[in-house]
Amino acid sequence: MRDRRYLASWLGQVTSAVGNQLTVVVLAALVVPDRGPGTFGLVLAVESAVMAVLLLAGAVVADRYSRSFVMAIADLRRRVEDRAVSGHRPSSCCWCPPAGHSPSPERPGSSPVPGPAGPGGHRSPTGAVRHTSP
Repeated sequence: MRDRRYLASWLGQVTSAVGNQLTVVVLAALVVPDRGPGTFGLVLAVESAVMAVLLLAGAVVADRYSRSFVMAIADLRRRVEDRAVSGHRPSSCCWCPPAGHSPSPERPGSSPVPGPAGPGGHRSPTGAVRHTSP
């Protein structure tokens, strides 16, 4: 685990796998007490069916188009979705708020990121400073 990029990739995969499994536990805790185990089974079946359809569609896209084209379309879709959800144009740096950013009335509890990040750094939405290499 000497390579930092490999470690970051590995930790991301582990976090994703744990999150996927935790979703089932949380879903059970939320659905079973109110709706019963039959509804929980139905929710899991629908989730599995949707995943199967989307995986097949994703495989077709991955086979037919170049990787860079698929990534460009995914980035474009993300930008459009960000604009639709946030109500404003995304900044060039996804972690930094645009100048003069104020809390959005459509999103309760949203607030600008406090304080400057300092030279060579960016603030994440949680307030942590992320340094970038020059």
